[in-house]
Amino acid sequence: MADIDALLEAARRRFPATPVVESMEWSEIVDTIGEKALWIVVGLSDESNEAAQTYDAVQPIEDAILDELRGAGVTEFPYVRFTSTSTLAREKAA
Repeated sequence: MADIDALLEAARRRFPATPVVESMEWSEIVDTIGEKALWIVVGLSDESNEAAQTYDAVQPIEDAILDELRGAGVTEFPYVRFTSTSTLAREKAA
């Protein structure tokens, strides 16, 4: 498998200034139809306002991630989730 960490960092260079991406995590999963897939969680700054958390605002981030993965020949479907870093912290603590 391609170096997903390196691909995500390459994608990060193309992210817009806002919303601010503070973290990215990924894991390999098997999706609901039994196919190998990638689960990518993008942690947005808690300072991002609601307007910065709409699909229109995060679409350029998702596009950059998908472009890097496809360009490297990654065949697993990437499921991309956007959430705040405080939500991620709460989920990890639970």
